[in-house]
Amino acid sequence: MRTRSPRATSVALLFASLLVVSASVGRAATGRRLEVSATPPAGQPAPARLVGRYAARFTLQDSQTAGTWHLRIGPGHHLKLWNPEDAVANSPSFEAGPVSFRGDRMVFAKLTGEGVCTVGATYLWTYRGRMLRFRLLGSDGCQPRAVTFTPHAWHRSR
Repeated sequence: MRTRSPRATSVALLFASLLVVSASVGRAATGRRLEVSATPPAGQPAPARLVGRYAARFTLQDSQTAGTWHLRIGPGHHLKLWNPEDAVANSPSFEAGPVSFRGDRMVFAKLTGEGVCTVGATYLWTYRGRMLRFRLLGSDGCQPRAVTFTPHAWHRSR
């Protein structure tokens, strides 16, 4: 069994409590897709060259649950995030968006992650050699999102 840092444990507990509420309100127990209630911010859907699946490897030194995290961008304004090593974050129905794109910026709505995050944020993205990187522009009041997107490059898997 892997040991989590106190910070990663608190992030996991936040995700757990919010996912339980989300699942009880939504239709996750039936296996049907949950719809995101938030409206995407102004901007375009995901650029065609970014649409796909990515992976990033986190270790015990990170402020996030160790293991391989997966990211699916698109279609449209959708963004999904999960980690098979984390029972809380391994929910294929967990929608981390909606997001919009404005050039090289990915903009999160004020309500994302099915209520996990209640503030918007903007990240700069770069894509080179099948690797996608994010850098926070300004601040992000949603700490789980910041510690998931910024520390590692995301490698395109499909």
